[in-house]
Amino acid sequence: SGATDIGSIRYGHPNNDLKFVTNSADQWTLNSSGNWLPAATDHGIYLGVNSATASNLLNDYEFGTFTPAFGGSPSGSYTYQFGNYTKINKMVFFTVFLQGNFSGGSGNSLITGLPFTPSDGSDNVYYEPVTIGFTYGLGETLYQGFINQNSTELFLLKEPSSGARVHSTISSLVSSDMRISVSGFYNTAA
Repeated sequence: SGATDIGSIRYGHPNNDLKFVTNSADQWTLNSSGNWLPAATDHGIYLGVNSATASNLLNDYEFGTFTPAFGGSPSGSYTYQFGNYTKINKMVFFTVFLQGNFSGGSGNSLITGLPFTPSDGSDNVYYEPVTIGFTYGLGETLYQGFINQNSTELFLLKEPSSGARVHSTISSLVSSDMRISVSGFYNTAA
């Protein structure tokens, strides 16, 4: 039998793009804006290697915003309430800033609404630490925070006591004109 043309680079007049074809299927498109677009979401780029090594595959990148909130149902309103994130494969980097006037509430101090669910611990990461960057007007002094596995909640902690962690309570933390900035990173479940 004769040779078949199963690979090519085709120019598309309707969209002014280039299609890169291997194994008789479109794999990548170089669009008229100069951007590379994969034909499927599982396609990526292997970085730093010259063979297909799964640990070097970059196949997921995104950035965006999310809306964090205080858990524990405190009464009041936000002056500022925003979060930003960048996700690279399974790693999420985030920042949160909350400002407002609050009182009451019940339970542990926490921030809800992280953009992705953290890992379940199967990758040997059970609690993801976070950094408390800036606080103003809080009713308690915060020491650190952590993100629990399988939860989009960020717990806020006070100074440890006798080596044990001490949770802040939302009713003691909130106040009028309070501000908190938190940043961190964590592994996602998928």
